[in-house]
Amino acid sequence: MPAPGWTSSKILKHVLGGWQTGALATYASGAPILVPASANLLNTYTFETASYLNRVPGVPLFLKNLNCHCFDPTKTLVLNAAAWTSPPPGTFGTSAAYYSDYRAQRHPVENFSVGRTFRIREQMNLTIRAEFINIFNRTVFPAPSATSPLTPPTCFVSGNNGPTGACQPGSTIASGFGFIQTASIPGTPRQGQIAARFRF
Repeated sequence: MPAPGWTSSKILKHVLGGWQTGALATYASGAPILVPASANLLNTYTFETASYLNRVPGVPLFLKNLNCHCFDPTKTLVLNAAAWTSPPPGTFGTSAAYYSDYRAQRHPVENFSVGRTFRIREQMNLTIRAEFINIFNRTVFPAPSATSPLTPPTCFVSGNNGPTGACQPGSTIASGFGFIQTASIPGTPRQGQIAARFRF
């Protein structure tokens, strides 16, 4: 990167010139979430590959925006169980396996690098480069549990490793439809490294 042309100062040109920057950013929609399977036992028949719960028209699929980072995943269910209903006995569900508006959290990739080459002599130079992975340190949550909206959630009764039971306001969730398991967070935390190379 050449020094700015608006200055004739050799000092400023030496300080501001010669820098190199790079960035790699990837943005995409979250992965689709599979619609819950029907519980009327028709999935067990070999002539039908799958039967899913029916989507209730007009009912939101989410209780929280998965991309807002504005809730405690250990105490919040994010999927709306009321958005799904079981087909009548002896009938197959009418839902598709996936919907375009039923997706997990987005997982952006944002990497950045900056470096500069210092020329010591004509045949001698020093290159220093700093590289950062996940530079904004975005938290990545796994996809919420989406298997059975008809099963009530359970919470820890005493402590995060104690027995489980019915949920009370403010309880730590142990399982349930829309539960995000935070014991293992995927993705890479923010990392940085500096590399130097001397050529002669």
